[in-house]
Amino acid sequence: MFCVDDYVVYSNTGVCKVVAVGTLEGFEEGLIYYTLKPVTRPETVFIPVDADVYVRKVISREEALELVDRIPTIKEDTATSGMDPRSLGEYYKKKMATHQSDELIRMIKTIYSKGQRLARNGKKLIKTDADYKKKAEDILYNELAIALDIPPGEIEDFICTRLGTTAAMEDA
Repeated sequence: MFCVDDYVVYSNTGVCKVVAVGTLEGFEEGLIYYTLKPVTRPETVFIPVDADVYVRKVISREEALELVDRIPTIKEDTATSGMDPRSLGEYYKKKMATHQSDELIRMIKTIYSKGQRLARNGKKLIKTDADYKKKAEDILYNELAIALDIPPGEIEDFICTRLGTTAAMEDA
């Protein structure tokens, strides 16, 4: 069970702060809920404590540093080449549903590299790629920000400095 002031990763909503745990007036009587505040949005989320949804505590500082150090070893995903936008969206959705930081990094690296290749030919990423890259970065960078006590806007620079690269998700 999570406690008030814990930070959790909730499904694809991303990082949330637990602001209350208890029953809620107007909701199912006797059921205990988590009241979550996403760190990047003004909404409030209510989920039953025993709900069958993905929610886990944010990784520790040590785990975050180990994850950043592993970025260069996480390979790009070759399965996405040649996919139409609809199939690509479904594929990315399934990858995000794993809620694994390594998969978020793999997705970001894959889309980043695709964008670099396209840019060399004067082209841009399709909307599906750009949208899922942003979603993956938001979830990953917000979790790292909480774990490392760094503002989210500084995470990419932190990764670059730690890895000695010019881009957070390039091959180091």
